[in-house]
Amino acid sequence: MLGLDNRPAAKAHFRRRAAAATSYTPLQIAQFYDFPTGTGKGQCVAIIELGGGEKAADLKTYFSGLGISPEPKVTVVSVDKAKNKPTGSADGPDGEVMLDIEVVGAIAPQAHIVVYSRPIPMPASSTRSPRRSTTRPTSPRSSRSAGAARNPPGPSNR
Repeated sequence: MLGLDNRPAAKAHFRRRAAAATSYTPLQIAQFYDFPTGTGKGQCVAIIELGGGEKAADLKTYFSGLGISPEPKVTVVSVDKAKNKPTGSADGPDGEVMLDIEVVGAIAPQAHIVVYSRPIPMPASSTRSPRRSTTRPTSPRSSRSAGAARNPPGPSNR
């Protein structure tokens, strides 16, 4: 339950790791896991992001490199006065935001992707969820990505 205290609901824990010798596109990963094929046409996918932002030019470059044209439609919706504020660092929250959009857009390029941007830490009085946002399109699919582990319940976290 969120909004009953002023404790941060999520905290980012970023780690730098050496680049892997082999990398795969989201489409290759989807094929490995027998993800259903399709374009996502007529679907809307909601992504909840806590911090960071996306850069349309970077998304255009990414999708162009995969041969996806036109690039997926991405709409950013502000929740609790949050802004799409890219930090400029792929090692920070921007990397998580961009990765989420890139994966969804690569697997379902014709889906409408709606990114709900929330501040981190969330305001203590916040009880709103993207479902209650008045500007949202209908979305039967959603993904929540904080880019961080949540604190487990316990005496030290109360």
